[in-house]
Formats: sequence, structure tokens, C-alpha cells
Amino acid sequence: FISVDPSRDTPEVLTEFAEMIHPRMLAYTGSEEQIRAASKAYKTYYKKQESNDEYYLVDHSTITYLVLPKYGFVEFFRADTSPEIMAETTACFVENS
Repeated sequence: FISVDPSRDTPEVLTEFAEMIHPRMLAYTGSEEQIRAASKAYKTYYKKQESNDEYYLVDHSTITYLVLPKYGFVEFFRADTSPEIMAETTACFVENS
């Protein structure tokens, strides 16, 4: 995944978080400019809420993209996609690639 909050999500924080989810999960961050470019390329939304609180919120899209090494982006899944549909669709792309 790509963090949209580089000031709080350091590479160390992201690595620890990703490893809790899955040992092979990758987490990326970058400069605000790089994140803006990635967000534009993948047509996502994010916005930091105005707050002086250290626990501020960041609104953001919740889309999962299926990216295959040889082909790049091949499909996306919305947050309401069931795990079964996601697994079936992913298997179909992997088997036919």
C-alpha cells in the first residue's frame, strides 16, 4: 500500500504496520509531491483533516489494485468487494497471465 501521510507514516512505522498484516506486504511512502503524483495516477482521493491534535484524521479512498509484474495494473476492488470475489478474480488473472 501507499501511505498518504508522509509526516506521520515514516518508513519504519510503515514496515512495522505492514509486517503485522502480512509478512510479504509492502508499504511505500514518499514526498508530498510523489504521493500527489501517485494519487493522481491511480485516481484516488485523500485529505488531511484540519487539526492541531497529533491524532488527526486523513480521509482517503479505500481501493485495492491488482498489479501483476508483467502487466502492471489489471483490476481494482472497492472496499465492499467480498474476499471470495477478490480471490476468484485474482486467481483468474494469475492463471491466465
